[in-house]
Amino acid sequence: MDKTVFLELYNRGLSDRKIAEELGCSYSVVRRIRLKLDLPPNPQGRYRRSKIPLLDQVTRAYIAGFIDGEATVDLLRSISSYRPKVEVYNTNREIIEYFKNTLRAGHIAKRRRKKNHNTCYSWYICNLLDVFSLLSQIVDYLKVKKEVATLVLRFCYLRLSKTSNTPYSDEERQIFYRVRELNRRGPRS
Repeated sequence: MDKTVFLELYNRGLSDRKIAEELGCSYSVVRRIRLKLDLPPNPQGRYRRSKIPLLDQVTRAYIAGFIDGEATVDLLRSISSYRPKVEVYNTNREIIEYFKNTLRAGHIAKRRRKKNHNTCYSWYICNLLDVFSLLSQIVDYLKVKKEVATLVLRFCYLRLSKTSNTPYSDEERQIFYRVRELNRRGPRS
């Protein structure tokens, strides 16, 4: 079975059974491949499908370079929940639109920090499945943000493997605090 075709169907959000139907093989073969790739089962009905398509190697490397240099990979905390976020910043709006058009997901925001600074644009995604889909495709190409991306991927994997109302585990909280520490400004102690 072609792994690329499997990943494309998986990233479209199809369940193991639907993927097996599309590929004309058994459910157990698809499940075995998914487990070998260390991917969680696609949620059925709980989350929408990821909009992020399967990317070719050049696009993965290009996007990973931007994320390493001009982006943030983070876990945000609100009153009662955590959510992953990937945000890319640039003063060139064309580059930000490239992210939106290529990845078919996310939002664009215009930011002006100070009077004498250029207008800055950002592209960001906060959807659990979209962040998981993007990071799982580019994590091997990352250098600077590889550790943070791996932790955020683990967090997404844990959340996608549970039902929506499951309380956060100690491991998920520890991941949040480790990501927070890695993203902290200034010298590390």
